[in-house]
Amino acid sequence: MRALAQDHLSGSAELALRACGILEACGREDKLPPSSAETIARAVARAQPSMAAVLNVANRWLCAVEKGEPPAAAARRLAQELRNAQRATAAHAASLIANHATVLTYSFSSTVLVALRQARKQGRRFRVLCSEARPQMEGRTLARRLAESGIPVELFTDAALFSAIREADLVLVGCDTIGSLGFVNKIGSLGLLGLARRWGVAFHLVGDTFKLLPPGLEPWFKIRSEKAAEVWKVAQRKIRVHNVYFEKVPWAGCACVVLETGVWTPREIRRLLHETEIAAAFRS
Repeated sequence: MRALAQDHLSGSAELALRACGILEACGREDKLPPSSAETIARAVARAQPSMAAVLNVANRWLCAVEKGEPPAAAARRLAQELRNAQRATAAHAASLIANHATVLTYSFSSTVLVALRQARKQGRRFRVLCSEARPQMEGRTLARRLAESGIPVELFTDAALFSAIREADLVLVGCDTIGSLGFVNKIGSLGLLGLARRWGVAFHLVGDTFKLLPPGLEPWFKIRSEKAAEVWKVAQRKIRVHNVYFEKVPWAGCACVVLETGVWTPREIRRLLHETEIAAAFRS
């Protein structure tokens, strides 16, 4: 559980799959007491409170266990559903990339990575603009993996990426949470969305239904501050260092949301958010 909580480099889908692994390991005994299942699910949810996919995995697992599905089997099923959702979402996102396009992305999204690789395998030639994504530099990981797949990449500092947006034909970014009022992603996404709107560059959000945050799970969601030393180890008392990974971004300016079920408008997303069953342990 500690490894899950301390992972600041993996994308949301990867963390959700890791959560499934934890739930499977904890639930190998089919006769898991209800109180133990609730405790485990709550602990998983608290490990990554900014990731709706992890919250949804914990909630869906507990709902399944409460209905009598063996805990380990439920975790394995959810892991497979996650993989299927990522593949289908990536396929829809790949279709948005035209030949000879310039695609701008931000931070690290495993689903966006799969989409870009798939578009390349389908024969389309394009280049990708991305940035370091400080302070954890997960953007460098994305750049390396794209280059290894034969995709030309141009890496910028985070601030420089804002200027480069004028060169892009489209923005393709992943997300950690999708809510009724907007989405949550790496801090800086709000600025990118505003600039994309200013320069007329289509902004596409890539997620899946595991990243939808229904109203019933909102009390479990939290954007927390991280260690200041990741940004700057400073001993001056008069200097306060801020280190927040994520921010809430309103829908205005977002062209569409790509899910495994297709391409949706932000308005259509609001209806989907109210169709999720919430386990009793997460309602209290």
